[in-house]
Amino acid sequence: MTSNLKKAEFVLGLGQISYTTAPIDKIQKTFKQKNLRFLYGRDLALSKILTGKNSFVSKNGSWIKEGDLYLNSKLAGKPTIILLRNSLALINTKKSVKYHSDGEEIPFDDDKAVEILEKAKKESSAYHILRSKDSIATKDFGKNEDTIWLFKDLAEEYGDFLHSKRIISVPLYFDNSDYINNQKNAYINQLWLGSLSGNSSVFGDNGDLDSYNGAFGVSDKTTEDNTPKRSSHETKIYIPNQKIINRNVKILTDVLGGNRNLKDLEKVIGFFDNYINK
Repeated sequence: MTSNLKKAEFVLGLGQISYTTAPIDKIQKTFKQKNLRFLYGRDLALSKILTGKNSFVSKNGSWIKEGDLYLNSKLAGKPTIILLRNSLALINTKKSVKYHSDGEEIPFDDDKAVEILEKAKKESSAYHILRSKDSIATKDFGKNEDTIWLFKDLAEEYGDFLHSKRIISVPLYFDNSDYINNQKNAYINQLWLGSLSGNSSVFGDNGDLDSYNGAFGVSDKTTEDNTPKRSSHETKIYIPNQKIINRNVKILTDVLGGNRNLKDLEKVIGFFDNYINK
């Protein structure tokens, strides 16, 4: 039995976002059948920014593509949490669900965990050692190493968006040091980003992959990074920054959704005119 899937929002730059609730192995099965993948943290941030605080995306939390890895002091010298761009818990979701349904952590090979730790000590887009479990002020998203890694080039803009919705800080929920050290081996988990009403909290300590939580999916053909790239041979071409692009994309989205007047398209026309004539 697979989960039900419904269309949630259309997000320019990503495409149609769909949503379903089920144990995560059933979600993954449904996504594969429909050629969808889980949203990365940056995808979800972009979706919230462009669809606004009252959208389905902003009102619902979601599992994301990223995950986390825990190492005790025996393996890492001190209790350590590593964020993973591609969650290891998604490799075998049936196994992950079974461990959580039994009330256990999902074990991971100690030697492989140490290998990942060594990679994470270097600058890496795939792995990141969590600097702190303290709440992060939304006005600091653009300079905080953890949010920069998770939300990439949208970190500052996403923080501004949340701050404008009266979310002053975002709580982080991860296992504490004593708990990590009480585990005999390394273990993995899945990241969850909360809804706006839940302060867009970041959870890395969920033990409920077997529960009927939700996830957003997008076409598997969509890459994780939609940032315009500048070729080394195009140094004279004007590339607008992401905030400007997103602002104009949101106007288009609102007009198409009937939430703005057609007259507002003049602003977008002005943007393209400026872009072309730079």
